[in-house]
Amino acid sequence: MSLTKKIKIFFLSLIYFFYKELSNFINDTKNIFKLYFFVNSKKNLSFKRFIKSNTKVFKNFNSNKKENFILVDTIMAHPGYICTQLIISKFIQKIIGVELVILNRKNNALIRSVGNSYNIQNFLHLKKDSFIIRFLNFIKLLYSLINISKLDTVKKIKLNNVKIGEIAYDHYVRYSGDVYIKTINFKYIYFFFEATEYHKIINSIFDKNNYKGIVLSETQFIPSAIVFQNALSKKIKVYARYGGPKKIGIRVYDNPKQVYTWKQKFDIKDFNKIKNNFKQKSSKDGYRIIHNRINGINNDQDLNDTKIAFKKGIKFTKKELCKKYNWDLKKPIVGIFDHSYTDGLFISGRSIFQTNYEWINYTFNQIKKINDVNWLIKSHPIKLSETHKPLTSTEIEFNKIIGSNFNNIKLFSDNLSYSDLFDILSAIITGNGTVGIEFATFGVPCILANHSHYDHLGFTYKPKSKKKYDHLLNNFKNIRKLNNEQKINSRIYTSLELNLSLHNLSLLPKFQTNSEIYYKKNYMNFWKNLDRKLKYFNLKHDEFYKGLKYQIKNNKTHTIKKNY
Repeated sequence: MSLTKKIKIFFLSLIYFFYKELSNFINDTKNIFKLYFFVNSKKNLSFKRFIKSNTKVFKNFNSNKKENFILVDTIMAHPGYICTQLIISKFIQKIIGVELVILNRKNNALIRSVGNSYNIQNFLHLKKDSFIIRFLNFIKLLYSLINISKLDTVKKIKLNNVKIGEIAYDHYVRYSGDVYIKTINFKYIYFFFEATEYHKIINSIFDKNNYKGIVLSETQFIPSAIVFQNALSKKIKVYARYGGPKKIGIRVYDNPKQVYTWKQKFDIKDFNKIKNNFKQKSSKDGYRIIHNRINGINNDQDLNDTKIAFKKGIKFTKKELCKKYNWDLKKPIVGIFDHSYTDGLFISGRSIFQTNYEWINYTFNQIKKINDVNWLIKSHPIKLSETHKPLTSTEIEFNKIIGSNFNNIKLFSDNLSYSDLFDILSAIITGNGTVGIEFATFGVPCILANHSHYDHLGFTYKPKSKKKYDHLLNNFKNIRKLNNEQKINSRIYTSLELNLSLHNLSLLPKFQTNSEIYYKKNYMNFWKNLDRKLKYFNLKHDEFYKGLKYQIKNNKTHTIKKNY
């Protein structure tokens, strides 16, 4: 890196540091006051009734073992998430007898009030150093990173086995939308600094007490990924939830090697147990779930992008599609299903390609050389970043690399019926998306370009190198339809992920996951519905509690239903 560029990055980094510190201070202050007035307002009767009812239910719901502690993550300050975390933690407390400590980003009135209603009195927050100390630390870090400059080198940096460089990169891509970064810039430097500062705080928290576990909602991004990796590096058991908002599963992590293991990656022994004992039933269940999804019958567990993907569109046959695109009807049609370039970069680790963007870029350039296949590109439904800015999209990359020069390569039109592709495609390619499971249900083979939660179950092709990936791209004529056993395996996995490992949490009402519901009037029903749920709560009959108890007592990785 030239001296001029170093000077430019240095000053831009300083400006960005002051901007972020000021904006964070303003937002934090606003939220603290907003939550204080919310909690103490006489108008919020639904909230106050919930606090009163909840206090009664959990008054004697505690542990006598004061020497064992479990942390409860409430970093994601969403009331639905907070209550979910606290309920799960109280159940764990009941099962194994531990003292609970709430970990939150900021010391705010809402978390304290709600936490107290669950009979939890211990609170920790991620308290940062003073501005002066942070500024001096930033200057010191800035000098060292500028001298390194290469992003690939910085990404490899670890602190106490915590992958600081990768976490910062993951966070940067997520919140900037920039997938083209090759060298460090002022934004990445700031996020790297944030990662190191949070690591210092979190590492200190774990060192000061002998925590037996932590209940975690998120394992990606800053600071959640740092909490997660610190816990694993210190052999602290992690109870990570997935699913939701009503039906929830727990994945237990207890080994640092599991840091990039998907929550829904089930142990082959558990899979085989279900298959051996409930083969027909679980297979039918999995087929039902996927069949309903592709026909627009969504359930609460389907993500928004899944619901968007399976919206109704214009129906078509293979003949009609080939006519539309002027394709040779005799050629196989292979679908390439793109990902979001900014989400889940390291959720299951990386295989051949370091990012989703690198994969699609490479794939587009390879298929330009292959003329005996009709290629149909399906873009990812998410088009906006966390800041609501347009993301780098499949369409942009397609127009840049493919354009109109290759008649056998086309973008799938959003107004067409996605469901019809299940009868038309000869095979599909994805990084690690759920499409691999969906198409396998109907016998369509799938090539995975990355590690996935279902890549060990025998119904996908998973090349171990670019050379082997290229070989598969060039030999679709040799890739056969899945046999019956492979289809059954995919259906059983679906049943495991979306039914058998999820349990209804009776104390939770349905809620929106993408809204700041603690101060919006239309979400006062959340607290009202929480209060209503308490009236009918019976611990002995709670499905989730029974599943969690069985999991913990039998040292299981997942909350798989024992009676199916």
